[in-house]
Amino acid sequence: MPKVSINSGAFDRNRKANIFAVYNCAVDIQMSSQNRHGFDPSEYLVFSVVSCANMQRAFRQLAHSDFHSDDLAPARGRDVPISRRRIAEATGLPRETVRRIVQKLILRGYLIESDGRQILVPQDIAEGDQDPRDVMAPILRMVQTLMATGVIQLE
Repeated sequence: MPKVSINSGAFDRNRKANIFAVYNCAVDIQMSSQNRHGFDPSEYLVFSVVSCANMQRAFRQLAHSDFHSDDLAPARGRDVPISRRRIAEATGLPRETVRRIVQKLILRGYLIESDGRQILVPQDIAEGDQDPRDVMAPILRMVQTLMATGVIQLE
């Protein structure tokens, strides 16, 4: 298997193109998820904030090596629900807008309300949120650009 290295000089010489390649990869992944679920931008923002809040405890408890294991599965007991008020604070959206979006996402099955009016992503959505093929195409495009500009080198 060839060794992969990063050429910092090549990155700096083509800085703008390389930054756009990385940025476009992130945007492509986000857009594929948003489009697959049929979210408008505000709905996707609220859904993303709830997803991140739900996972925060798990991420604090995991070691770096845990992220590279084959058996990393989300444990339901680690989820941290989030209130509508906190969603509004995190997104910058008005509380009434957040309330309407959360209600719409609950009716569509993308969010659930736990005890105490806290919001969670349902387990089946959390486990199947991203199709790996949706992620691979943008990553491969980014790698191709970084190889073409000499940033990624195979030895």
